[in-house]
Amino acid sequence: MAKSIKKIVLIGGGVGASTFTRALQKLPIKLTTVVSSFDNGGSTGKIRQDYHGIAIGDFRQCLLANLSLKKDVLSALNHRYGPGHLHHVQTANVLLKAFFDSFPDPASGVDKLHELLGLSNNVAPISFTDSEICARLSNRQILRGEHAIALYQQKNNAEFVELFLKPKAVLNPQVKQAMANADYIIIAPGNFFASILPSLCVEEIKQVWQKSRAKKIWFVNLLAHNGHDNTYQVTDYLNWFDKYLGKNSFNSLVFNKTIPQAFIKKLKKDFSVIAPSGAELKMLEAEMSISFANLVSSTIRTQHSHDLVKRAPLRHDEKKIEKYFKKMLYG
Repeated sequence: MAKSIKKIVLIGGGVGASTFTRALQKLPIKLTTVVSSFDNGGSTGKIRQDYHGIAIGDFRQCLLANLSLKKDVLSALNHRYGPGHLHHVQTANVLLKAFFDSFPDPASGVDKLHELLGLSNNVAPISFTDSEICARLSNRQILRGEHAIALYQQKNNAEFVELFLKPKAVLNPQVKQAMANADYIIIAPGNFFASILPSLCVEEIKQVWQKSRAKKIWFVNLLAHNGHDNTYQVTDYLNWFDKYLGKNSFNSLVFNKTIPQAFIKKLKKDFSVIAPSGAELKMLEAEMSISFANLVSSTIRTQHSHDLVKRAPLRHDEKKIEKYFKKMLYG
């Protein structure tokens, strides 16, 4: 008997979601990658500042992850211009903006792009509302924009206490339908406050999440950002998820098994490893399924010189993710 095709919704940061998309796109599944549309930094931020609309940087990354392109074509699409009016703007972002502006609305543009590229999987912005993500700190300061949130370094114990969108953003109907029909909803890795949580601040996401009968899994970040979440226990993250998704948000958490000590020494200035303590693990196992797997890449990612945001230098490995999902889905 033929096995039924599993429907998977993947939600995450641009790099994390695109890594998981590349790992899963060849499997016999129906994949919908949901990306944040609120970034205001880098190339996509420059385009939004001048021409408005949703952010397309994460969309671009995950779209390209679904395509089998030659290296020189991929390099050209990801090319960043040098000093001048287009300084650091990426070629593919300009092309996508031009394409979307050719349609009455960006939703029509996204649909037509999928049709033209013949994609079997979907990449869907979480919302088409032109919104800005904001963070309220414990000292009542407001950080406006994903870029400001990503750059923030905790001072005087002023912690994040709330994230919200201004104006309020409407959930993309395609995402709503995909979540309602999904067998699995996956939260992929990404900057916790700048990439993951913004998508969960969209109107109606909590109701759709709670109504969905999908198995909900969080592939826990490898690293915490110093000045953001380096003092967190796993339960602190889960409290944030519960705030935006409702109580008992997940059926399962997947942690990376080990990170080589040589890597940890190189990272400790800006990052710390996320791992549950023994007592915390015992408590978590009483509430949900907990798994440990060797999913980390064997290489450290180099920080681009123009990038002011500290990016996690360790990533999940595509082949290891693919292997893990094959076992999870098909035994």
